Amino acid sequence: MTDDIETRFEDIERRLAALEAARSEPAAETAATPVGVVPAWLQPLDDLFASGNPARAIAQAEKLRALAYAASSTTQLEELQAYLSGVARTVAYPRLTQVLAAIERNLNGPQHVRRTDLRPFPASQVAPPVDGSVAATGDSTGDAGED
Repeated sequence: MTDDIETRFEDIERRLAALEAARSEPAAETAATPVGVVPAWLQPLDDLFASGNPARAIAQAEKLRALAYAASSTTQLEELQAYLSGVARTVAYPRLTQVLAAIERNLNGPQHVRRTDLRPFPASQVAPPVDGSVAATGDSTGDAGED
């Protein structure tokens, strides 16, 4: 019976050591959003951008913005803003800055309480512009996502 107790103590010590090691990791690394991961409700929008049809994708983004605003969903507005900010950093679409500005206006309304913990979601595979838009480079002056 002593061997059984000793084995249990060793198992507990291993688990405790693993928990302490996990606890000592920086919190910023564990809280970061994995690259290329977007909320499930935005996946169809991400697929539209990846398909190379930005006009259709931006029209869908505007519909999602309107639905989120009508539902008073601050979380969805902020997630959509974070996602579209990631797209805007990759490729410059003039209508996209208009959608981002509309989201910003919606979020600044009196009925919304803003979250501060969301960072831009990276666009997984945004296709190059088909409609003659210019690809974003470095600091673009039309980037509504930067303050």
